[in-house]
Amino acid sequence: MAAKLTSASPAPATLVPAANEVSGWTFDPGSYKTATGPAVATNGTQAEALIDGAAAAFFDGTKSYQAKGLAWEDYINDTYQLVLQVWQMANTADATLLYADLLTSSVLYGNAPFIACSGTDPASPCGAH
Repeated sequence: MAAKLTSASPAPATLVPAANEVSGWTFDPGSYKTATGPAVATNGTQAEALIDGAAAAFFDGTKSYQAKGLAWEDYINDTYQLVLQVWQMANTADATLLYADLLTSSVLYGNAPFIACSGTDPASPCGAH
């Protein structure tokens, strides 16, 4: 699902589904930061406190863009865990610049390929990446 950005874009937390809004997916009770609803940040310090360094690229003061907000939720169902992050940028151009930079220059995002993990392979357990 994609949302059209407007000058009055909704706050990131309003885009985070409630527990069981998506059938079978509920808030992960094992995540103390998001067990009862999304964690929210509106600046780099708050975001860093939530996601332990993974927010630095979104609030890089040397860039012309900065994230305006973050909502983060951990979900769980009978088989999988899911982390949802909703980032709010000032405009489409800023979002485009950010994601281009993430893919080309960020050690955290650009050099770590996505790896699907079922958790059933002992040689490659989830969380080991």
